[in-house]
Amino acid sequence: MTSSGPGSVDRTERQLTAILASWGAAWVVIGGVLWLRGDADRRESFGRQSAAWGAVDLVIAGVGTLRSRRRGGEGRDDDRRRLHRILLINSALDVGYVATGAALMARAEWIGPRLSRRRSYAPEQLRGDGQAIVVQGLFLLALDSVFAARTRG
Repeated sequence: MTSSGPGSVDRTERQLTAILASWGAAWVVIGGVLWLRGDADRRESFGRQSAAWGAVDLVIAGVGTLRSRRRGGEGRDDDRRRLHRILLINSALDVGYVATGAALMARAEWIGPRLSRRRSYAPEQLRGDGQAIVVQGLFLLALDSVFAARTRG
C-alpha cells in the first residue's frame, strides 16, 4: 500500500510517530521497572538498555511531530521521498542494531573484558544489553520497513 494524495505523507508521519511514541513510552516504564527492581545482572541491563532506547524513541517521535507541524500539512511528493529515504536508511541501521545485539549475546565473555580498560563488563550484563538491543532493533526494523513500503513512490 503506497501513500498518495495531499496530506497522506503527514498522515503517515503522524501514524509513524504515534506508534514510535507509544512503543518508547512503554519501554521507558517497562525498562525502568526491570532496571530498578531487577535482581540479576541480565535483567537490570536489559531494563536499563530498554529504558534508554525508549527514551530515544520518544525524542525521535517528538522531533518528527514538530517537523510535521512546521511543514504545515502540505505533504508534497518531495516530503514523501525524503521520508521514504530516511526509513530505508533507518531499516539498514536497524539490521545493524540486531546484529550488534546478537554479537553481544553470543560473544559476551570475549567482549566484556575488552570494552574498557578500567571496568570489565560481566557477561550476563552484556547478554541483557544484547537482548534489549535485539528486541528494539527488530521492532524498529518492522516499523521502518512497513512505513518505507507505505511511502514508496
